[in-house]
Amino acid sequence: MKKILSQLTFVLCLCGILLTGCVNDPTPINVSTTKFAPVDSFFTDYTFVVLETTEACRLRRDSKFRTSDNYIVAHSNARGLDIFDRKGKHIARVADATQINDYFIAGDEIICVPDAQPKLLAYNAKNGTLSREIPLPDSYRYARPLDANSMALSPLYAGSSKKNVDIYNIDKQKIIEHYFPYDTISTQVLDEFNPFVGQDAQALFGVLPFDNTLYRITSDDCEPLFRYEFDTPDQIEPVDPKSVNLTTLSARYQDKRVVRWLGKYYKTPSGVHYQHFSLLGDRGVMPHLCKFNGNTHESQTIRIGTEPYPQFPYLGNEPIEIRDGYYVTAVESFDLRYVEMVRQMSFTFIDLGLQSGDNPVIFFYKLKE
Repeated sequence: MKKILSQLTFVLCLCGILLTGCVNDPTPINVSTTKFAPVDSFFTDYTFVVLETTEACRLRRDSKFRTSDNYIVAHSNARGLDIFDRKGKHIARVADATQINDYFIAGDEIICVPDAQPKLLAYNAKNGTLSREIPLPDSYRYARPLDANSMALSPLYAGSSKKNVDIYNIDKQKIIEHYFPYDTISTQVLDEFNPFVGQDAQALFGVLPFDNTLYRITSDDCEPLFRYEFDTPDQIEPVDPKSVNLTTLSARYQDKRVVRWLGKYYKTPSGVHYQHFSLLGDRGVMPHLCKFNGNTHESQTIRIGTEPYPQFPYLGNEPIEIRDGYYVTAVESFDLRYVEMVRQMSFTFIDLGLQSGDNPVIFFYKLKE
């Protein structure tokens, strides 16, 4: 009994005083990973954009995508940036040799986080030219805007400040706030992890690896909103967020059926919360999506990619984003053709002339309010 009470006290401490700026207890959300809701309780319909394929624009399979109201941007370090309009027409390419850790679209600019350089690079989305450089006090791995004059930056256990999130004032060119202190510096890069998982008009939403808490981040505050309790076969043991060792924990939970970190997050205007996460199962690591009511906190879950959905035949991928009420995916042309041939579908991308090796198709699945 003493051991159980000691562990409980430890967990409560981790959720509170150890995280600078994060002092409130998060709301617990119970999430089932074994019982799944109907897919049409999550999505209403979908649209898609076929990205133009030319000899001058043939994307790599490791491309990462971002979208906005006016642009779809693909990036791989081997090709650089490829910029499309929202109809899928290729409009520019940035064939820069600079290695990019992260990027986002802000209006008519693409803001990039270069590897091991204390600055951000801003490119004109209309023509691909470098429009400006934003000096930083250190190099970072991830960045997202908070407002017109401030930005959230993260080195993820690799910066000299020994804080996982720095709030940077662009006009003053200085760090104005820090969140999430850590002791152990790591050079490990976690595949597909990004600490910034969502955003609204007032705040940014962030996560940490091996911590199932969602945080609300502003330029002057950091608040833990929700802590997800997953009924997975294995569980992540509580760790001190100040002394996380990414190498040790990655090896420890590599083949365990746990949610190692949270994915994309979105809240609808009516107060429905959507949280994406990935989980190892019998068919490999699969994307899951849970939704819960902001008042009752009752949740539902769907597992994506294991069973076919007749009304959503192309649904099966991790989201590249969840934004503006849409679950957004990028699907390779080869995979689309395979699905259509196996299921002998009548209206298909094959009929539209899509060839294996063509650029991906971007899908926008409308989320239910």
